[in-house]
Amino acid sequence: SRVVDASVYQMQCNNILFAMPLPYVIGKCMDIWSVETSFRCVTFLQVLAASGFAFSLVVAACTEERCAWRRLSAHSQPIFEECGAA
Repeated sequence: SRVVDASVYQMQCNNILFAMPLPYVIGKCMDIWSVETSFRCVTFLQVLAASGFAFSLVVAACTEERCAWRRLSAHSQPIFEECGAA
């Protein structure tokens, strides 16, 4: 119950702080600069956010102690020998 309440509160804060003022900010940018410049800025921000997300996934996958890549690259022997099957 408390987790659901916290999640709802987090979404409400996200909507108030980011989602609601965003159309106003984009509209002001379109008024101050041209539509093309505003479009390029919004596209750049989206690419930047997607790149940061992809980078965080790669870092999380490579630094995890239980990472399968780390286990496979640490030993040159096949996996079935590690399990005692050989």
